[in-house]
Amino acid sequence: MTPRPGYAAGNILNMLVHLGADLTRYDFSGLAVWQAYVQGVVFQDVNFVHTDIRRSVFTQPFGIVLATAISPDGRHLAACTSDGQIRIWQLTDMHLLHTIHAHHGWMQSLAYSPDGRLVASGAGNVLNVWDSATGQLLHTLHGHENWIAAVAFHPDSTSAFSVSADRTVRWWDLDRGTTRLVLRHPTHRSMSLTVAQDGSTLATDGQSGTIWLWDLPSGALRQEFRAHTRRAQSVVFNHDTTLLASSSFDETICLWDVPRGQLHNQLYGHTGVVYTVDFSPDGRLLASGGEDHTIRLWDVAQGRCIAVLRGHCHAVIAVKFHPDGQTLISNAFDQTLRLWHVADGRCLHAFHGYAHHVGSLAFSPNGRQLASTSSQPFIDLRDWHNESSSLVRIRTGDVNAVVFGSDGTTLVTGGADHAIRIWDIKTGTCRQVLADHTRWVSVVALSPDGQMLASGGADRTIRIWSAHTGRCHRVLYHHTETVIALVWSPDSQRLVSVGYDCTVLWDGAVGNVIAERDTLNTTIRAVAFHPDGTCIASAGSDGLVRLWDTATRTCLQILQGHRQPLEAIVFHPAGHLIASAGRDLDVRVWQLNGEREPMILPGHTGWVQALAFTPDGHVLASGSEDGTIKLWNVHTGECLRTLRSPRPYESMNITGATGLTDAQRLALRALGAVDDAL
Repeated sequence: MTPRPGYAAGNILNMLVHLGADLTRYDFSGLAVWQAYVQGVVFQDVNFVHTDIRRSVFTQPFGIVLATAISPDGRHLAACTSDGQIRIWQLTDMHLLHTIHAHHGWMQSLAYSPDGRLVASGAGNVLNVWDSATGQLLHTLHGHENWIAAVAFHPDSTSAFSVSADRTVRWWDLDRGTTRLVLRHPTHRSMSLTVAQDGSTLATDGQSGTIWLWDLPSGALRQEFRAHTRRAQSVVFNHDTTLLASSSFDETICLWDVPRGQLHNQLYGHTGVVYTVDFSPDGRLLASGGEDHTIRLWDVAQGRCIAVLRGHCHAVIAVKFHPDGQTLISNAFDQTLRLWHVADGRCLHAFHGYAHHVGSLAFSPNGRQLASTSSQPFIDLRDWHNESSSLVRIRTGDVNAVVFGSDGTTLVTGGADHAIRIWDIKTGTCRQVLADHTRWVSVVALSPDGQMLASGGADRTIRIWSAHTGRCHRVLYHHTETVIALVWSPDSQRLVSVGYDCTVLWDGAVGNVIAERDTLNTTIRAVAFHPDGTCIASAGSDGLVRLWDTATRTCLQILQGHRQPLEAIVFHPAGHLIASAGRDLDVRVWQLNGEREPMILPGHTGWVQALAFTPDGHVLASGSEDGTIKLWNVHTGECLRTLRSPRPYESMNITGATGLTDAQRLALRALGAVDDAL
């Protein structure tokens, strides 16, 4: 039976959503449900069989949007996402046109060619070039030795630039698929680049806060701009190349007078890292976005903020002006993509994504419970031995790290709200809040003796707390960038901290620095202490596992095999094995005596970001951006179980549903919907 056309069912559904009704197992089969707006709504076991759901808006499976690009004619919006895909929407009706499965894992860079025919994307150390109309892959360009941070086209559309953590910029000839020129940064790596509209100049930023201007086509370093006190994050030229804007971790924006080679103005207002800047097409406005969740619009001539756009609930990663100058597009870590009306600051449209990237794992002291954090605002707690046990979900807000308390009755989390929270597992309530950090907390670590808790994050400090009273005993100041990893020695006397700037070995009792190693050009993502305390393992952006002698601080061994940067590392409780994982999707288990090749555990389809052994050492858990946790038999390499949290549209039946594009149907299936016709 063909559904009768109309908006009545859609309006009723929108009203139920507005009232917060539980829509699980509702039956809308055979109805015309037009223009239902159900982004962010859980629709599990809902029946849409033979339903006409045209012009309805659903949550989309894109996770975090890391970069966007707008076609030169303003008709299409492309976005690269944390699941390694490029999505292209038609801006006139917001319909999803294409989904390109571009890379594995995070893509941080995306650009349209000036003629609109090509899209370039960078992930890992590979640059891909696509046909924007068909999504066909045209070129795969190799040459970088580390991950690509940004890409941009030359104004003639026949060549492109990419900047990498290997401290080089490559100028690619797209007709030949070869490297035309390699520019080498004199000191630190760069995160952003921009090309003048006349093609005469290239600008790049640096971790040192320096901005470099390069002459084209010679590639000669023409000039350096210095004013930022911390690393620069974004650079962009205005329309006539008279001004260059740069943003920084120092919470400021610099406007540079390019012809005179001097600082024109410095803009203050953001209360955190300024991640992104973009000029309006006529150069009169500058948009900026940052860690404080806001977008600011600046009058360039007067150097003052004229509007603050609020709506994102997490750090704003990128802002882009539409070619008409009337619309601004922003993306943030809150898994949304927003379109704004520049004149009055209204949010015109928001795309809501969903991803369940597993970020950290922890086994309880008795090994029976497994806690995991994700890109969703809760902790999942499972009795992983018992397949029939129900999932316990503790709503925590945005959490970056989790550990069990020493007695197994509490969980300790560090989150985006700057706080450390201690949760009662039985009741799911927060027992205590430790709130001395001034920015987001990225890592927490409980000492093996259960007496001390260490925490670190974006405020660049490490705080040592009493695990029993919650009193802060000590604040350690040394890092100049975000602290991303902490691990205690087995005797609880030493602490290793990792930041984007360096790795530090501390005397945990008095807070003195024992040793330091610069990590500005080879980022260390994770560290682990050997159970006997004699060595430390590090996992690096170069894909190498290094073992360090804790007494002499010399490198004892290098384990090679991973093909991409690493994200996680952990020692077996007995110390004879070490597990590592990262962006090449494989988990490797190494035998430290070298008697046999590492055991390779494949199966994840996204970056592996977390590893944990059970206390008895029989099982290894791995957590991935693909939304799954895999439990491995350490002795045989067998995958014992794969755990996945329920997705928003789990078992929603869309068999025979009409009004959906092929791309929309695929998106719904990725979020758990079923289509018996396929």
